[in-house]
Amino acid sequence: MAAQTFEIVVRGRLSPTLAAALDGFEVSRCEHGMTHLVGWVPDQARLHSTLELLRDLNIELASVNPVPTASIGPAPSATPSTSPTTPSTSPTTPSTSPTKGPLRA
Repeated sequence: MAAQTFEIVVRGRLSPTLAAALDGFEVSRCEHGMTHLVGWVPDQARLHSTLELLRDLNIELASVNPVPTASIGPAPSATPSTSPTTPSTSPTTPSTSPTKGPLRA
């Protein structure tokens, strides 16, 4: 799973303290007895840990929806943008460039 923004909808209203405990998520709205949480998820493990936390707190999950990229601003960058590199064919010997020195993975 690539990093993207998700909307998690839960039944009921979350207290401000509980909403703050969901690191990286913000309450986007509360209506019709549902709380909508929106946050950037860097990987599947992070999504699962957030869902497990909600389960452990006995918070009823209504839906989990990926947010289309066009409807949000740019996602925070976990790493600086770089051009793609080709992995080294030998894992024990680092590749070298005549002008730039060893390449780092």
